[in-house]
Amino acid sequence: MAGIASGILLALVNPGLGMAALSTSLALTQQAGINYTRGNEKEADRVGIALLANSGFDPKGAPNFFGKMAEQYRYVSKVPAMLLTHPLPDSRVSDARIRAQNYPSVNLKPSLAFELTQARITARYENNSKANVSKYEDILRTQEYKIKEAALYGLALSHYENKSAIKAREILESLLKADPNNLYYVDVLSDVYIETKQFDKAITLLSRLNSLMPNNQIVALNYANVLQEANELDKASHILQDLLIAQPEHFVAYDLLTTIYRKQDKVGSMHAAKAEVFVLLGIYPKAIDELQNGIKFSKDTPLFQKRLKARILQLREQEEKLKRL
Repeated sequence: MAGIASGILLALVNPGLGMAALSTSLALTQQAGINYTRGNEKEADRVGIALLANSGFDPKGAPNFFGKMAEQYRYVSKVPAMLLTHPLPDSRVSDARIRAQNYPSVNLKPSLAFELTQARITARYENNSKANVSKYEDILRTQEYKIKEAALYGLALSHYENKSAIKAREILESLLKADPNNLYYVDVLSDVYIETKQFDKAITLLSRLNSLMPNNQIVALNYANVLQEANELDKASHILQDLLIAQPEHFVAYDLLTTIYRKQDKVGSMHAAKAEVFVLLGIYPKAIDELQNGIKFSKDTPLFQKRLKARILQLREQEEKLKRL
């Protein structure tokens, strides 16, 4: 502030010199802010690595991750380090490695949940399904896997994505027999049973798990989906209504419930459920339109219509709060 004030006073005497002094003061202020931000970033890395170590994770995972980030920028033009608000990836990797060396190494066993998640992402979003089938067949043949079940799961999911539901079913049923409560297997197997029209098998499987894990979103959503495919619409809607009591802002549950109410020809309930989908998307005008349509076209009781009117008032109030913000 003193530098800026001096620059302004100097500009009254000598405009050229005063502007130079003012520009220098402003530049130094900006640089001080950048340095402060960069210092905060280094402090965050230090605290983060300490948290990793104290939580039982391998602290060397942080520099390894930063190394992957640095590879993305290897061939990208870089501005001088002094102008960056964040440390350069290379320097950040070096600092993280030095800090991680202060903690003992942790050798963790492979995690089945992690390996299954990785296989799910790979099978659904990496390459095409046919290539993924070949990939997992090669992994299983050469035994280049950390956990065999995860590789089999990846193969089954790749078969399903490749429209080979029967091959996927054989693998998944075998996996589920050894681990009957594994929801990774259940989630895909439910889709496979729907694809192969084996609704009874899916209902038996999910009914048991729903009793064991009530209002678990994976079980409940798959169970409701199978029931609506099997045209057991009342039961499907009850499952979703119970889930929404426990998780009142579940987007997928409302979306699926909208489909079920449409099949049941419950016009008012359908519009009400669709309105909640728009609420969760933050589109209040469309939500209000859906509720008004529910009042206009439904043949529900006056009490139900009053509930829809009260919800409209709530949404208008929320919309006004957003506008004031």
